[in-house]
Amino acid sequence: PISEITAMLWSMASLSVQVDLTRFTSISARLATSSLTGLANLAWAVATLGCDRPAEDLLLAFQEELLRRCTWKMQLGSGPQATAEALLTVLWSATFAGLLQERVRSAVHQFLLQEIVPQFDELGGDLLPLASTSASQEAEDPKINMDLGDRLVIYKPPGWEVDTTISPGPSSGRLLSAFLRDVLPLGSLGASHQFGFLHRLDLPSSGLILVAKSHQAFYDLQLQLSTGTLQRDYMVLCHGWVSKQRHEIRAKVHWWKVLGLSNAPSAVLRSGRASVTFLQRLQRTQLAFSSACSLLAIRIGTGRRHQIRLHTAHVGHPVVADSQYAAK
Repeated sequence: PISEITAMLWSMASLSVQVDLTRFTSISARLATSSLTGLANLAWAVATLGCDRPAEDLLLAFQEELLRRCTWKMQLGSGPQATAEALLTVLWSATFAGLLQERVRSAVHQFLLQEIVPQFDELGGDLLPLASTSASQEAEDPKINMDLGDRLVIYKPPGWEVDTTISPGPSSGRLLSAFLRDVLPLGSLGASHQFGFLHRLDLPSSGLILVAKSHQAFYDLQLQLSTGTLQRDYMVLCHGWVSKQRHEIRAKVHWWKVLGLSNAPSAVLRSGRASVTFLQRLQRTQLAFSSACSLLAIRIGTGRRHQIRLHTAHVGHPVVADSQYAAK
């Protein structure tokens, strides 16, 4: 059964076991029997495992099946959120392999906003109400840089945690979701939708965070992230002189999820999730507290936890003042 093939390929991809995908090209004829979640797991596994012709053929077949289901308005048997996550996973997989078709992206975008988002609005109960916090008493508070109607751009200072889930333990920083609930009169999205946060910044970092106020904005932005339409760029100061010829870091990232510890470390492991960081050295300099430093422009192709800090440390150039991944 295709479900067993899906489970096997997903497991092998998770463990970074090399697979001859030519043995599985026949599954293209049986995709109609797969669940949407199964199709998403297949797409993720194939994109992670291969960059050869069999992988390309399979990813194109997955997109055709996705297009068929969106065109015929498939049933939401697994629920709207699971459906949305599966759709986005297939798009991400095709994008990661450089094979995303525009007509598929457009069809999924339309299906998400017209067929799935209204399901959340009917269900209700996801918005968190206004809650008073002590955020305004802190030395440096977040700020709203742009209010675009159904979405915000927020400046996150160092020391604030972009909390996308409800943690059972104490936080290692101030929670950005608390600030968000203070400034949104109607409340923010709930934990099932990451409080509206589209991405994260690590606790000691500062920068801009995209926030969705509504389900429609959330999935519109999620689709842009999954398909590479929305880019995330960073300026990072690293130890050492990074080679001008280095433009990419590919290393699988595994996050050690520790109960009650939101700032648990990540590691480069074969069993990690496929991750890619693009970089360009802008300048190199010598600072009083370090023998040499490089200023990098970084664009992330994936958004793993601590990805930039881990990837730069992995190639021998940890971020300056990073106490978790740098030796000094």
